[in-house]
Order: sequence, then structure tokens, then C-alpha cells
Amino acid sequence: MPFVHNATDVDFNDAYAGVGVHIPAGRAVEISPEAARHIFGWCDPDKEPYLARLGWIRLSTDIPEGLKKLDKFRITEGPVAMPDNTGVVALPIQRGKRA
Repeated sequence: MPFVHNATDVDFNDAYAGVGVHIPAGRAVEISPEAARHIFGWCDPDKEPYLARLGWIRLSTDIPEGLKKLDKFRITEGPVAMPDNTGVVALPIQRGKRA
């Protein structure tokens, strides 16, 4: 089953076959291969109809921008750790003598 990794900062919501598909920002969700193809054009080299259905393009000149959005949804055959984009860095704990 494919996993869709949402590398945006916005939750993604769509539907396939009457079932809602919710992919939280920065998370990966397992979806059916049929849903991955219907929503994102998984395994189809021509992404234009999917970009139009998602509302990410209106004209053929919009395709490059639409593909940039689509690139933020990575589809893999299994779960992959998403990078931590929180910007929070753990600091080392320094133990010492109290004054």
C-alpha cells in the first residue's frame, strides 16, 4: 500500500469513492493505490488532469507551479520517516556545581 507524505504546512483533504482522505501537514498516511492514483496521479506520467482536478492549475502555463505543489506530496511503497521541520533544536543538558 502506498504512503503519501505531506511535506507542506497545511493539512490536505480530499476524497475517493465517497471516503474522505485526510493527510495532516508533516505526516504520512497510508492510502489505497486507487486513491493515490485518483488524487495524485500516482504511476501516471501525465499529471495535468490530476493537477486540474485538485484546482492547482487552470491553464497549461500553470503546470510548473502545480507540479511544485504536487512535489510536496511524496508517495512511497512504505512508511518513511519525515524530517523534523519544527526548527526546534534540543540543547545538551549541562550539569555542574550549584553556586
